[in-house]
Amino acid sequence: MYYNLVKKSMFLFFALCFILVSGVSSFAGNTVKENSQTNDLELLRKVIYKQFPSVRGYLLKEEKQYDNVTVYMVDLYVDASSDRTVPVLVYKIGNNFFVNGSFLQIDTRDGFVEDISLRLMEIQRQEMQEEIKQKLPVIYSKLNKDRFIKIGNGKGTNEAIAFVSLGCPHCRHFLSDLITKKYDGTFYLIINGDDKLLKYILCSANKEKAISNILNNKVDIKKINSLRCNIDVGNYLQYYNDIAMQLNINGVPSFIMKKCILSGYYPGVLDKIKECQ
Repeated sequence: MYYNLVKKSMFLFFALCFILVSGVSSFAGNTVKENSQTNDLELLRKVIYKQFPSVRGYLLKEEKQYDNVTVYMVDLYVDASSDRTVPVLVYKIGNNFFVNGSFLQIDTRDGFVEDISLRLMEIQRQEMQEEIKQKLPVIYSKLNKDRFIKIGNGKGTNEAIAFVSLGCPHCRHFLSDLITKKYDGTFYLIINGDDKLLKYILCSANKEKAISNILNNKVDIKKINSLRCNIDVGNYLQYYNDIAMQLNINGVPSFIMKKCILSGYYPGVLDKIKECQ
């Protein structure tokens, strides 16, 4: 059982070794080199009870060394009235411990255990965003803009794809400004939210007016239900979701240009959109 666990998960750690080893400087304020007299098993005990505070106890079954990675194979006693155990793997790389998806960092002077998984996730997010930024011109050029909702006067060269939701206040603010202030350029809208309202927009000859009606609560849901339109809204939403996953879009409004991705609608965002052309 342990062999299979090690086999399935070791690649995660060797892939992240560079982050942990070279990235220690990112945590320089909180990282303390391990005292040579500190007992690794005592640190292991602290990590286990930090990560699994409700366990009755544990049994260290085996310890293996793989280059600079130490793997502890541990059985957790999870029941108060039985000897049923659950196997877990604990990894140690330098001063960093990895247990079931969370990185733990040890300050051995006072035994303090700090969960640094959020900081690690932020590092990974930044690396992913940088990778996406490098691929963005190619991804942008391959998007099928005919499946988006085109709004704007088309003047100039400004162009952006906007991820919005009809239930998002900031998105509604942006859409209202887009329609009333007549921004120069072209915005291709990817609208998420109520399927019926999206169908109403897609089926409307004047999409700008349809959006305006929604923003001003002038839409009759009964009339939407009776629309004779063969557009498959689910197909559109699936395409939109695929793009969002590809570009790691997790918030609205977000603006996609050939050179960058911006999040939020705030004063000055339109100037930044121009800079990203």
